[in-house]
Amino acid sequence: MNYADFAIRVSPGTGNHYRVSVVSPEGSCESTLELPFLLADLAGVVSGIGPTARATRDLSAIATETAAKRGPAAREFGVSLYRALFRDDVQSLLDRTIGSQGKAGVRVRLQMDLQGDGMAEVASLPWELLARARTELPLVMSQKTVLVRSLDALHPRDPIPLEPPLRILVIISNPRGTAPLQLEEERTRIQHSWARLPGVRVDFERPLLRPLLDRLAKEDYHVIHFMGHGDFDRHAGRGVLLLEQEDGSADPVDSDRLRMLLGDESSLRLVFVNACMSGTTASQATFDPFAGIAASLIRIGVPAVVAMQFPISDRGAINFADTFYHRIADGYPVDAAVNEARKALWDKEDTEWATPVLFMRSSDGMLFQPATGPKPIDTTVARGASPGGTAGRTDSPAASEPAQDPRVFLAAPSDQLRPAHRQLVAALKSAGIRVASDVPPPFDDKEHTEAVRDLVRRSDVCVHLLGDRPGEPIDLANQSRTYTLEQLGIALESARSQLVLMPEQVDASTIEDPSYAQLVRSLSERSRESDRFELVRTGIHQMRDEVLAKLQRLDQARQHAQHAVGGQIETAFVDMHVSDFKYATDLVNYLNERRIMPIMMPAGASAPSAAVALFEQNLQKVPLFLVVFGSVAREWVLGRLTAAARVMTTHSVRARIGVYIAPPEKNAELLRFPPFYDVAANMTRFDPSTLDALIERASETTT
Repeated sequence: MNYADFAIRVSPGTGNHYRVSVVSPEGSCESTLELPFLLADLAGVVSGIGPTARATRDLSAIATETAAKRGPAAREFGVSLYRALFRDDVQSLLDRTIGSQGKAGVRVRLQMDLQGDGMAEVASLPWELLARARTELPLVMSQKTVLVRSLDALHPRDPIPLEPPLRILVIISNPRGTAPLQLEEERTRIQHSWARLPGVRVDFERPLLRPLLDRLAKEDYHVIHFMGHGDFDRHAGRGVLLLEQEDGSADPVDSDRLRMLLGDESSLRLVFVNACMSGTTASQATFDPFAGIAASLIRIGVPAVVAMQFPISDRGAINFADTFYHRIADGYPVDAAVNEARKALWDKEDTEWATPVLFMRSSDGMLFQPATGPKPIDTTVARGASPGGTAGRTDSPAASEPAQDPRVFLAAPSDQLRPAHRQLVAALKSAGIRVASDVPPPFDDKEHTEAVRDLVRRSDVCVHLLGDRPGEPIDLANQSRTYTLEQLGIALESARSQLVLMPEQVDASTIEDPSYAQLVRSLSERSRESDRFELVRTGIHQMRDEVLAKLQRLDQARQHAQHAVGGQIETAFVDMHVSDFKYATDLVNYLNERRIMPIMMPAGASAPSAAVALFEQNLQKVPLFLVVFGSVAREWVLGRLTAAARVMTTHSVRARIGVYIAPPEKNAELLRFPPFYDVAANMTRFDPSTLDALIERASETTT
């Protein structure tokens, strides 16, 4: 199942209202959220506690707590939550996004910064209850609409491709004095699911801290599955799991100790905590927002965590885990597998299906893709993103997720350097660097060029390995046109920064192809610009260090530029025609790097009245308004600029109005704009300094 992201970012607002910003392949919008109830109003709503629960508290207390309100009351809460979140433009945008996906689905990604004022209460609510109406199934009960939580304060992280075998560590804990659980049945059923996956190794470890430390020091695991008792201390605002002491008694492990235990496990793709309250977050601002079990794991970098936000029955926990792993074995992404597993808990009079919660930092739910072999083609990427799929699939996701763009695009090498190319990819990914090293199959020249240009523009640096041969020909009738040189030329035109690595033994005077020899000589003689273009002669084994050093120099230069600019604005309104969506990638990426939230509004050539109202509303909120001038007509851009100036004059708005001139290249006549509009020209090469100047002027205007 492929999914398009419907990203909802909730951030602090004013009073009892929160800001809601939405970005999807069908556009973007803004709204406000007023909570229809608080967590305290939900006491006992999510029920289904059987004779045994996976919690550390007294079972009679849990039974009393859950007896007050049953499933129907919970569904009413779900409808209230839905109406509060999906208001007006947000609802319309969701409908358009779902309608545009055909047989594909929509991933509702709730992004929340737990450290923002008032966000603790928002994050603590059971958003999994969301339902359009009481007569309709909740969103999470369909494969068409999956729901994941994303802690917006953290940088997203995609797992590196899997090197078999898939290694799974299972921890089974039922300390003496706690309610006995049917853990052996869960173990047997999950083992049966995992046994269907080729190249899987399952290890079991005693639930003692010291043996676990020893095991993790010796082995790298991709999945950790914990089954046992858990709870959340609302007085201390901290989650806890029960491991065991040597004598079998309980050893409470809180979130701090858990971070210590798993904080260095960079190979982890998934942690499944099948214990009560393991997905709970503190609802009070005075507590550490990351003190819950799931939140603490996301904080240390785990790409996905499945946990339980309320008490769950032993039978429910077993059935959920069994179905979940069966779907994973069938090749489902983790978010789709969670939705499928909820169905195993469905009961119209019970809401235990809402207890599991999925936190996800990765760009999609395909967590177990092998390092070799094709990945399914994702046809649901946003406008302007390169399509997925390979004869090597690019690791970069859709352009609507700029935080996930590759840091490095490693261009195609010649045959002789392919082993070095593979080694460099693996070495960079092991160092935690996001790398795109392949492009979609070139069905024709135009597709190949557009895909490469998109990757080049979305990467921090393009790295090229050049040897004494020009590479594989694109056209057998024209041997001088090769993938290596084509990608080099595109990067010379469009890259933010470029690093050419050439083995020390390569000598232009001995290269047989005369045109290629001339190119190598010209590149070697080209002046070295630390932030733009560098050619470095180095050994094969030093290439990784050269790339890492290049990234470090770029980061230092960016930090220096940010410091030099001084005052910092927080938002910018990016206005564009739908045809120019892909040309805004560099702009949006850079605003995100500067921690400036872009309010994006892709528009048609003639906007309906609702869009005009939203346009005027957004203009009154921002210190910087930018119109993207790519392939759209100049008259359209002038019309938007004029409309913006009129709104700002009418409402006495203090803001800067600018034009972001993007590809394709334009003649001088088209570049002439009235002097009172700021211009950032980036149609041939992305230049952050032009944007820095606009940001600086906008900062000065608003101070």
